[in-house]
Amino acid sequence: MGKGSRFEILVDHPLSYSQVIAEYEPGQTPHLSSEELGLIDSIWNEAIGRAAACGAPLFNGKLFRLVDFQLRDSGTLHLRLGDTCYKEYVGMREPIFYRSRPRADLANPIAVCAVIITDDNRIVLHRRKWVDVYPLFFHVIGGFIDRDRDAQSLPLLAPSAIAREVAEELGLTVRPEAFTCLGLVYDLPTPHPELCFYTRVPVQSEDLRKVLPPEREAESTHFIPNDPRALHSFILENRDCLSATGEPALLLYGKRIHGEQWFSDLTPIE
Repeated sequence: MGKGSRFEILVDHPLSYSQVIAEYEPGQTPHLSSEELGLIDSIWNEAIGRAAACGAPLFNGKLFRLVDFQLRDSGTLHLRLGDTCYKEYVGMREPIFYRSRPRADLANPIAVCAVIITDDNRIVLHRRKWVDVYPLFFHVIGGFIDRDRDAQSLPLLAPSAIAREVAEELGLTVRPEAFTCLGLVYDLPTPHPELCFYTRVPVQSEDLRKVLPPEREAESTHFIPNDPRALHSFILENRDCLSATGEPALLLYGKRIHGEQWFSDLTPIE
């Protein structure tokens, strides 16, 4: 497993879309005291003020909490999910919470992301706008799994959620079964788990650059040549401005396509 100062790779195993199974248990929430709830309220209100000042108001969406996961001998990744929300995540990602609690007791909203390969063999990246986390950082396409928008896709909600994110951020319709899961990673600075996928799309990079998606969260779109040297160089040169889940997503993709040695040369040593 790879582990750096900003991320941990929890599962490094390629899976088809039907091998990522989610089980939802409503009511599985973080245990918080009244004092902790008050602190979360205070942190949330401060975050709303900062976001509004930048023209990017926050929304307290309903999210799925990763309670537990298991990679089974059958070759399936089983996710046990409960409830959290964006407000809990914003509060509990502060050091005052995550440094004093076991990881399993945090909000742990689960997200998805995907390395997208164009028809002319380019990797698609976004440079984020002013957003709540990693503003102006490079990131692959992705976002949190949403209880309101994605729950109907259970038990295969993760591939459906990344298909939704690709539609929202790139304006592309990609079937959930077209995605391969690369593994599960964990963002250490803003604690949450993220499932990493990849897929190819039958669209040229120049055509994709012209697309106006329904929801545009990126400041700009960038394309990396899909070859081992270019990807290696990009990661090395941009680690300081790559999101903490975007980097391991690219690493896991490179490992699958370019091999174990390529991955070992780039993976931080614990």
